[in-house]
Amino acid sequence: MKHLVAVLSVATLVLLSACSEDDAPQHEHFYNPLFSPDNSVLVAGYSTGSGVDANEPLQPSTRLAVLDMNTRRLRTVDLGTIITTHRLYSFDPSGTVLAFVQDEQIVLVDLNGVQRGVLARGGNIKPQVATFAQSSGTVLLWAGSDGSQLEVHRTVLDPLDWKVVSDSVLVRETRGGTPLSIASLTVSMLALRLGTGEILVYNYDGTLQQSFTTVPFDSQNPWHYRMHYFQRNPDPPVLYALEKEAVARLELATGAHSTPIKGGVVDVEVNAAKNVMFYETATGDTWMAVPTSVWSTNRLAAQSIMPRLSADGGRLALVERYARTADSLRILRLQ
Repeated sequence: MKHLVAVLSVATLVLLSACSEDDAPQHEHFYNPLFSPDNSVLVAGYSTGSGVDANEPLQPSTRLAVLDMNTRRLRTVDLGTIITTHRLYSFDPSGTVLAFVQDEQIVLVDLNGVQRGVLARGGNIKPQVATFAQSSGTVLLWAGSDGSQLEVHRTVLDPLDWKVVSDSVLVRETRGGTPLSIASLTVSMLALRLGTGEILVYNYDGTLQQSFTTVPFDSQNPWHYRMHYFQRNPDPPVLYALEKEAVARLELATGAHSTPIKGGVVDVEVNAAKNVMFYETATGDTWMAVPTSVWSTNRLAAQSIMPRLSADGGRLALVERYARTADSLRILRLQ
């Protein structure tokens, strides 16, 4: 496999006027970049501030950075009341809207900051995590718990007006634990992660296909709780997920659980088509690993965090943080 070599773009966004020597330093940070399904747009949470203390977290921000991958134009939009810093969000299949979970409801917002729809639920079970599903239509998967009962829903939306067409309960069972992340694995299978450390794999008919117990950990960034489906024929499918300072490899067929990468891991991203893994360490660097029987690793980018791959595995976005007060978005091409 050829490794990562060519830089597509390194874009630094400065919206504020240059500071004079008498002004407090200006802070500028990007968070959790995400490519649109067709790779034409990259979005990221965005915050600015001023003051002598550059330690994170800054005050929550409602601004979103939007990078047009064709023109290299970088702009920001304000999402009103929707928090973008260290919040999970996902694109619908067309790349038109992003889904956020906030205040126990799912809010759909377009790339101009306009709210297109709000999915609110009555009763005790309300959305806590959500993602758009792998589907021929526009489908949201979401989960919620009241502390003792867990539900997972499949909600079909009309992409013309973003109203609910149908809602079905895929899973309803007695189970403790707060949902931390949900992932669409295939067109008929999903994974759910709970605060207890459990990772549950369900078929859409509600049957529990597999369950794993990982070492729980605390993080201010919910992206660290994501799960990544990985299958290269003829090998059986696996999930990769973070547990405490390590990458867990979870075999769906056998239930086997191993930790091929250990020590200070705080974020991970994988792509089966490229047979590659990227992970961030506590030192603020991103490393690359090739998932084989003998795992080969090398440091890819110093002081670069939050690695995020495009859907086709052709591009990798990073937040470059050499200075404590200023970030750059960096996009690399995989060959």
